Amino acid sequence: MKGLLVLGLGLVALAAASELTLQERVVDLVLEAFHNRKVVQWVYKKQAVEDVTETEYPAGPFVQLRVRIQQTQCPNQPGSRQDCALKRRGRKQICLACVKFDSRSGGKVLGSYTHCRMEKQQSEKVSAPAGGDRAQSRSPGSRCWENPTRRQGA
Repeated sequence: MKGLLVLGLGLVALAAASELTLQERVVDLVLEAFHNRKVVQWVYKKQAVEDVTETEYPAGPFVQLRVRIQQTQCPNQPGSRQDCALKRRGRKQICLACVKFDSRSGGKVLGSYTHCRMEKQQSEKVSAPAGGDRAQSRSPGSRCWENPTRRQGA
């Protein structure tokens, strides 16, 4: 009897834990895409999520977010991505993600875009591009961030 109760509570906890929010799913997709790059030698962990926008469309939700990740002390190997301490002066990345979900198929990802770049150190001075034109200094993901309706079909 006691075993059945423990098993039942475990299943309820597992079901609750498996229902991630769209934001959590997008962060997981960002980390997975980042770690799957051949040049990434260390595991990175989420530090902060910024600028989250969730837009509902007839085909399903569209999520845009910016997330900061930081290098840990663990090498990037399968199975070594959990319980890793942050590296004291580890590298930091800022990642932009845009993900379109399908509402009819239980939240299947229809399309996604992820771009990560090194976070600038605060001691560095960032100069404006020649001519003062901000359009020249856009990141590759700025189109996704500025106009999500353009990528509706993605």
